[in-house]
Amino acid sequence: MSWRVIAKKEFRDASRSRRLFALILVFVLFFAGTSFVIIKIIDVLAETTRRTFPLSRRS
Repeated sequence: MSWRVIAKKEFRDASRSRRLFALILVFVLFFAGTSFVIIKIIDVLAETTRRTFPLSRRS
């Protein structure tokens, strides 16, 4: 094998590895963002419920 063939294969492998890392990063950020939004929505709904139906009445 010539050094050029090996260099091309190494370059392709490195490129593929970077793309895989980027794809994993996109998925992690997507799921983290989705979790954040869901938690905020639940928090807002819980706060609304607390205001609408208080557990104890204060005078």
